[in-house]
Amino acid sequence: MKLSIKHKNLILLLLGLFFGIFLYHYKPFHDFLASLGGFGYVSAFIAGILYDSTVTVATSISILLILGEGLPKWQVALVAGIGAVIGDFIVYKFVKDDVMRELGPIIETIEDDIGRKRIRAVKHLLHTKYFHWTLPLVAAILIGSPFPNELAWGLMGTVKMKNYQVVLLSFVVNFTGIILLLSASTALKS
Repeated sequence: MKLSIKHKNLILLLLGLFFGIFLYHYKPFHDFLASLGGFGYVSAFIAGILYDSTVTVATSISILLILGEGLPKWQVALVAGIGAVIGDFIVYKFVKDDVMRELGPIIETIEDDIGRKRIRAVKHLLHTKYFHWTLPLVAAILIGSPFPNELAWGLMGTVKMKNYQVVLLSFVVNFTGIILLLSASTALKS
């Protein structure tokens, strides 16, 4: 007997959000992270990896905000940015290699149904000079934000990028997003 849940991804997202909020307000967890001292950077690294998934982003933000209270924000953002690069690269390779390979037959079926001329027109439009730089820009904004990175890496999977470019882009936008998040938190508390 197979159990089917209609909106399992939405349910996971909401559970992750509630869990992150709970952790942020749970005093023993807050005290534990605050007491880590130099080991808090390990937590920042792990939080950076968690920053990339829709389900774990709220938990990641909670950890980063708590660590940002006791450690220098730029250091927390630096270490978390490195962790986020690892999470991003895993998602990028998964989307680019595995998901795109699985989508190939589906796309061919859609092409047959819609018509090859229309699909070619859309592909041509996406490869014009305007979309060539727009898609990575939109994806970079999504990657740096605490919004779902899976969509962003799906967009990036359509653009030909070398691995070092993916790593560099991921670090810059994640570091920027995390430092802005930590700075905004400080500003709101003042």
